[in-house]
Amino acid sequence: MEKLFPYLIFNGNCQEALEFYKSVFKGKITKLQHFADAPIASPAGAEDRIFDSEIVAENFTIKASDSMPGQEISMGKNISLFLVFSETTQQQSVYNALAESGTITFELNQQSGFAMVEDQFGISWMLARK
Repeated sequence: MEKLFPYLIFNGNCQEALEFYKSVFKGKITKLQHFADAPIASPAGAEDRIFDSEIVAENFTIKASDSMPGQEISMGKNISLFLVFSETTQQQSVYNALAESGTITFELNQQSGFAMVEDQFGISWMLARK
């Protein structure tokens, strides 16, 4: 395997999530395709939903989309994203941003360098330091 891309599926708020993650991780949205522009027939009501997207940050890539209309997704319960930091200040900054409107599952422990946060979109993050 060359790369692992976590793929996140949202209940219609993918665009909002993309903007949030772009800000937190100082990344760039490199792909943004709506269902209306998808290579498959778009179901009624899905035209403005995100079919496929990608955010590229310094050391990782996140892919994401919205679910089909009427298809409910249990957010954050089927995936955790594990991030490794070499710098304490960067880890603290990301932890603070994710926790701001989210829920701290395991408070950042400076000694162990580990934390767990569920962000405002229901995504579970594990933050570790080398």
